[in-house]
Amino acid sequence: MKFLLTALPFVFIGGQAQANLARSASLTPVDPVGDVVAIQAPNKDTRIFYQPRSGGGIAHLCVDSSFKDGLLTCDATIVPPTEVRDGTPIAAVTLNADNNGFTENRVFFVSPDNILSEYLFTTADHGRSGPNCPKCITHNGFPVVNGSQVLYAMANPSAPGVRVRVGFVSTASPDTITEASLNANGQWTLAVMP
Repeated sequence: MKFLLTALPFVFIGGQAQANLARSASLTPVDPVGDVVAIQAPNKDTRIFYQPRSGGGIAHLCVDSSFKDGLLTCDATIVPPTEVRDGTPIAAVTLNADNNGFTENRVFFVSPDNILSEYLFTTADHGRSGPNCPKCITHNGFPVVNGSQVLYAMANPSAPGVRVRVGFVSTASPDTITEASLNANGQWTLAVMP
């Protein structure tokens, strides 16, 4: 009986190791420069965003569930390197996700000219950034302190007022955090931490 109890864990671990070894043959290489951020819809659909060490830009991976149960459904660069500062911080939020997946995702980063920038995905417009995205925060020209790694984003899609808040260090107030807020009418405004 002792032999059986001792052998069972090894059989289970061995079986799991074999399963992991089989999956490793199809692993997706990820080599980020810095931040890796993710968002998830209620149906477990997941998006992972990062800046690849080779090629730059902003890349995203799509996984249709958790890593344990899911499948990789996309692996692509969504923002070209010409629009992204090397080593940029990254923040992301999702709004209006439902059991059918994502309907609006916003990914924030810093441009090579140190402007707070955005990639916007909606089911209506699909993905856009830079000059092709008039609704993106990029067009407001909010300047970021050179080399700053401070960047965060929060969303409250059901709020009647502010829907998205993005924190960063502005050149206008370099000793504190500035927040850009997106209201329900699609207008961005700035406020400094009180």
